[in-house]
Amino acid sequence: MNIAPPFAPKPLDKGPGNVIALTIMAKIVIETDEVYKLEDAAAQINIGIATLFRRMRKGEIVPLRLGGRTYITKSEIERVRNKKAEE
Repeated sequence: MNIAPPFAPKPLDKGPGNVIALTIMAKIVIETDEVYKLEDAAAQINIGIATLFRRMRKGEIVPLRLGGRTYITKSEIERVRNKKAEE
C-alpha cells in the first residue's frame, strides 16, 4: 500500500480554460497553551469582549483563525500588554 504524507501534492487537475491547479496540504501544529479563546484573551488584557472585537476590526489586535474558530496568541496578548504599559 502506497500512502502519501499529508504534505504531498495532489494529482494535477485541469481547471477552467485548461489551467492546471496544484493543491498542497500543509500541517500546522499549535500548542494549546499558546492560544486563548476570545473571552479568555479579553480577560487577560483587561478589556471587554466588545472592545476586543472592535480592536480586532481596527487591526490593533491580530487574531488567529483556524477551522472557523478565532483565537488570540499568547505573543499577541503580551504585545498588547507591553503597548498598554508604555502608554
